[in-house]
Amino acid sequence: HYFIQSNLSLMNSSSDTPPWHTFLLPEVDLLLGGVSMFCHVTATPLNLLSFYLFRKQKPSATFLVYMLISLTNVWLAIGSLPYTIVLLSKQRDPGVFQNYIFRIGWVITWESSIAFSVFLVLMITALRTITIVMRRKVVIKRKWVVIVTFTYGTFIVVEPFIMSFFGTCVYDADGIPYLIHKFRTINIVQQVLSSLQLAFPIIPLIILTLITSIKLMKSASTPGISNRSAAHKKHATITVILFTSVFITLKIPLFIAFLNWIPGLITDYQYTILFEFNMYMALYNWPVAYIVLIQINSLASPIIYFCRMSWFRTGVVQLLSTAGMTSVVRASNTS
Repeated sequence: HYFIQSNLSLMNSSSDTPPWHTFLLPEVDLLLGGVSMFCHVTATPLNLLSFYLFRKQKPSATFLVYMLISLTNVWLAIGSLPYTIVLLSKQRDPGVFQNYIFRIGWVITWESSIAFSVFLVLMITALRTITIVMRRKVVIKRKWVVIVTFTYGTFIVVEPFIMSFFGTCVYDADGIPYLIHKFRTINIVQQVLSSLQLAFPIIPLIILTLITSIKLMKSASTPGISNRSAAHKKHATITVILFTSVFITLKIPLFIAFLNWIPGLITDYQYTILFEFNMYMALYNWPVAYIVLIQINSLASPIIYFCRMSWFRTGVVQLLSTAGMTSVVRASNTS
């Protein structure tokens, strides 16, 4: 958030229209709120369906990570609902964010979920890169995935929870609550740590994706490798590359936001890398990068599964067929 000027005392000040409200674009807010609401309605059931179908597959480390991604996407689709209401309200009324306990709880869970999602995508990409580079199936035990994800998941929740005791949770003009600490140095360290968790992992993601793509192209040009196992391995690798590429694309605005914001935070907004701070950027950069694109990614994931995984499509068709037959039976019983 490019400037720290707005909290609940400002939102509830005697002025009916605070100065920064005059920069809001109601049509843009309505568009962003509509996209956000669409993601609520569609991404939640689709990711629950994805979790169910992955759970039915043969237990493996890869499917376990996909299950965790699906569950995380469910929360990312549902958890942003309070902010969707803010976008659809008049002049971004804080709504439930007026409650301090709710506000700080939302900040901790939302940011932790984004960080956990980034970590899981990094893990699934690394697993596929190891497989394609080693040119053989690498079996990674599920227990190690559980241990690593549990350890990291605990850290990204406990860290902001502990840090919240040393500061406060304010409601900024863009409508997004965030933690700010009493001591400037601690505040900078915490924000840099957040950037390392939320945005900067796209750099190793890009590197891993490039390595996997190059290895895949080399293996495709190698004569004598055309058996069924190799074809399946290639198909799975392309799926992960596509999945990761979409994830990276939707994370680039957040990466740019942090890349521009951290130097400004350190230099009291006297220096930026990519663009100068302005009111419109402050009001719309973070809502798009930190909320809406996160939701779009949660919707894109099950769509990619459906398009790229034949067994996934079969499972969806079977569920729909079963649901259709059940409806027909119920209708015939009531007639």
